Amino acid sequence: MIIGIVGPGKMGLGLFALLQKFPRIQRTVLICPDSQTAAGINEKLYKKLLKKVQKGLMPQGEVLEILEQFFASADYADLAACDIVIETVWEELSIKQEVVQKIAAAVNDGCVIMSNTSSLDICGIFINVSSAMRCGGMHFFYPVSIWPTVEISFVSDDGPPAREQVEHFLAIIQKMPLYLPISESLVISRLLTALSAYVYDLYVHTDISFLNLESLVKKEIMMFGVFEISDTTGFHILKKCLDNLGRQPHEKMIKNLRNAIAIMEKSGYKAFACAIKDGLLTKAGAPMILSGREITERIESFVIDEIAYYCGKGAINRDQLIIALRDAIGLNDKIT
Repeated sequence: MIIGIVGPGKMGLGLFALLQKFPRIQRTVLICPDSQTAAGINEKLYKKLLKKVQKGLMPQGEVLEILEQFFASADYADLAACDIVIETVWEELSIKQEVVQKIAAAVNDGCVIMSNTSSLDICGIFINVSSAMRCGGMHFFYPVSIWPTVEISFVSDDGPPAREQVEHFLAIIQKMPLYLPISESLVISRLLTALSAYVYDLYVHTDISFLNLESLVKKEIMMFGVFEISDTTGFHILKKCLDNLGRQPHEKMIKNLRNAIAIMEKSGYKAFACAIKDGLLTKAGAPMILSGREITERIESFVIDEIAYYCGKGAINRDQLIIALRDAIGLNDKIT
């Protein structure tokens, strides 16, 4: 397969590196905003390959071949032969709309165009692109090299060829698709957004320390701490998720977390851990005194209720979602 990636951010570069590991990916082109950025990426790949040659891990003759197969470019015309193009640019609707229009103008009629959005309306991203049956959301979790689950939602259900191409691609790179109707897209992002707001609310209104709360979440709920995930993805993505994916029953908690992020950004902080350590985010007056077991039970109950809500609509299979959550965020096996 020939794959295009548009956007040299963390996700775009992660995908670009991942695809180099699979011989059945015939070519990958990473589209950059300018030729200088593209040249820097190509030079970095060349130096990486050269080190392998010097260590005896690769013959010199393979270097040029790989550089022809995997390269960065500032020219959208290099997407012309792609089977699938994945958009991974900045999480702003207007930017994504502009980029997918450029992609659509450059690719062949059989190319599938997917957006890696974490929080935006997928139909809105492709609103100005014709042939909706070949467009959709393909949400990888960062770091992309580790997590096997990919959330997939198509703008139209009338395009079996697009699904076949996506399935073939994900099988090659050893990822597991979680197919979601467009009305329930990004369900794992929705769950994580709600959980982030709920855990922050527990921090503010109980006596548990930040470190103990993160440790408890990692031990009892999932592989990573909630704030650890937020600090890895960045405040911009978390803000977009809070703004676009939150449910009305969680409105107050979401508003409080959004306000906390605003305070941190105004003070120049980029991570919860540093802000809380420095006393920037304080607790409410007279916090509740709860044991670790009581807090764990509350979080477990919250997660189970959120799963029940999304599966209760009938569009998402509960067993499939549980498996996807275990693969995507390391959800504890005891939460079923």
